[in-house]
Amino acid sequence: MALGIMDEDMFDATVTTVPLPKDGLFLVYSDGLSEQEDADGVAFSVGRVRQVVQKNPNNLMLALTRSLQEHARTDIYDDDVSICLVDPKLVFANTLLSEDERHLEYAVQSDINVFSWQLELRGTQLAQCELPPLCHDFLQKMGVDQQRCQKIFTVIAEMVSNALDHGVLQLDSRLKEEEDGFLHYFLAREERLRALDEQDFLRILLRWEPDTTIGSLVIVVEDSGAGYEPSPSPTDTFNFTFSGRGLQLVRQLSSDVEIIPPGNQIRARIK
Repeated sequence: MALGIMDEDMFDATVTTVPLPKDGLFLVYSDGLSEQEDADGVAFSVGRVRQVVQKNPNNLMLALTRSLQEHARTDIYDDDVSICLVDPKLVFANTLLSEDERHLEYAVQSDINVFSWQLELRGTQLAQCELPPLCHDFLQKMGVDQQRCQKIFTVIAEMVSNALDHGVLQLDSRLKEEEDGFLHYFLAREERLRALDEQDFLRILLRWEPDTTIGSLVIVVEDSGAGYEPSPSPTDTFNFTFSGRGLQLVRQLSSDVEIIPPGNQIRARIK
């Protein structure tokens, strides 16, 4: 649900586990699809979605789009129409490798030569440059496999976000816990981004360290902030507050994490 439109006692956070079939797709769509009305006020409906699916078209996305257009007789819809198709076989292809395939993948990864790549951004560049995708593209060109690149992307995104928001911009994530906290947090973030100058910086270092097995990537992110005192005893238990989750995720995905005093530099290693 959209942030803030339901009270806590109304929001159902129940998770339902469904076994994956051997064949088939996940179809996910917004209510803009099923609730779109025609000229007579008749909704497209879940029933029509099922009818299209049951015809088993070669291109389900195209079939749903055309069916909706024929129903509504317009390309301008009353609400956003979002449709997503997920093929579980493709999603889990890399995690279902045989042991021989895994050893082969690791052998290839251990052949990556030593490299070190560093970038520093200052002032308004911090608001304009998307560092995680830039790092992702660089690592792929260096030969790091896609599965590991996805894991690294998540870690870098959290490290950069923490450094920018809490280091450079000095935002307090506890603000999110207040009423309308997310709104106030992001309004303050936009205001402080506009006030950045050349004294504000963020540095990132990526260093590949090969070994006889799979090698590892060292990620170092440093910011111009004053730093902070990390928790003396971090735990892997995920909390249910809106603050501190980024660092927890970095710790869970990395083999080791170090926050260097005074707290404006963090180093993570991913194997």
